[in-house]
Amino acid sequence: MPSSPQSAWRGLLALTLLAALVRLAGLGFESYWFDEIWAVKQSRAPLDAVLQSLGTEDVHPPLWPLLLHVWIAWFGEGEIAVRSLSALLGAVAVPLFGAALGRLEGPRVAALGAALLAVHPYAVEFSQEARAYALLLSLSAGLLYVTVRMDAPTDAREAASAARRAAWPAVWAALATLLLYTHVFGALVDLALGALLLARRRWMVVPAGAAALALYAPWVPTQLAQIGRVQEGFWIAPLTWTDPVRWLWHWSGYSVVVLLLTVPLVVLGVRATGAPLRRIAAAFTLCLVVLPGLVSLVAEPFFQPKYAITMLLVLVGAAAVTAAKVPRLAAVGTSALAIFTALSVHVHRGKEQYRELADVARADHRAGRALLTEPGMAPYVSYYLSEVPLGTVIPDAPTELTLLLVHPSGPSALERALAARCAATGEVALVLARAARFSCR
Repeated sequence: MPSSPQSAWRGLLALTLLAALVRLAGLGFESYWFDEIWAVKQSRAPLDAVLQSLGTEDVHPPLWPLLLHVWIAWFGEGEIAVRSLSALLGAVAVPLFGAALGRLEGPRVAALGAALLAVHPYAVEFSQEARAYALLLSLSAGLLYVTVRMDAPTDAREAASAARRAAWPAVWAALATLLLYTHVFGALVDLALGALLLARRRWMVVPAGAAALALYAPWVPTQLAQIGRVQEGFWIAPLTWTDPVRWLWHWSGYSVVVLLLTVPLVVLGVRATGAPLRRIAAAFTLCLVVLPGLVSLVAEPFFQPKYAITMLLVLVGAAAVTAAKVPRLAAVGTSALAIFTALSVHVHRGKEQYRELADVARADHRAGRALLTEPGMAPYVSYYLSEVPLGTVIPDAPTELTLLLVHPSGPSALERALAARCAATGEVALVLARAARFSCR
């Protein structure tokens, strides 16, 4: 157990290196999937085209696409190169979260919480994806740390320096602004931590929040236009009353074992922790889960578990408190949680495997078969098949063809129609997105 601030920071540094190694391992194992291809094709374009896309096609704030644009210009657009940005950003969340926990609950809880976050499969998954969620998690951890500093009594050194007292609100405003420009749920993180400080009468958050809103104001017209596009073509399913269990399953890394271990440890941790961490847990739960959940029930649904990835900080923090303060059974449970969490780190979910699909398609192309795909999927299928001509499905398709299907979750109307033709004529070979080959004979 760390016995001094210096040893505590050394421990957090070691855990940060562990987090980076875990996230960097296997970055190229899977091909880009649908969302990642969109992100890469958008961000590799010239800057003016990226900005135009943000205003006319995208539905997210601009910080991640612009960061990725610079990263691709420096390191290229391969899977390992692009995803390494998310991996490094995801690792940054570990020391920031550990530092916040250390101020709230002491170095032992900080070390345990940072260790669990370093290997948590849900955090690792989105640190290995070329999307904004690792950035969202790290900025949330940073804002949490600054909020804890602003909520704590002023120490002697800060009391003697006006510059030190002013520094934390300025940092809070900067991080809050970055969260606004990262994801719409970044605004809910700002709301949760800002409301917590207001409830504690930490009035310095008022100018900090006003500054963040003022800095975000130039993006508001574009944000409103994006909301209109989302409403025209919505893709998030309506919520049901059983969805909270599914959310917990997601936040447990899609592992029933981790879920069953996490829930009692979190409950025990919330009961055992002090008032500051309980307030943070309540603020995050209300703003990141209850509020968007209620809005999704009465209006347009806009909640997905990955949007609220910041809830990992609550779950992992409470489990760490249990491990540190509730001995015996909790120690066994936490050890089992750590083991199953670590074993789940690189268990990959089934996503569209366009790279493997392209390998099969090239072989079919060399064999003289025509390659067809649904029109809406052509830009994504063609990412790994830029050298191969792709047609779109037409009623009088040639007799020898390969159809590229990229929705393994279930057959579409088009797929069912072609499957019926396949059964009737034996002319169509189906290649699914996971590169499984099915021939009609």
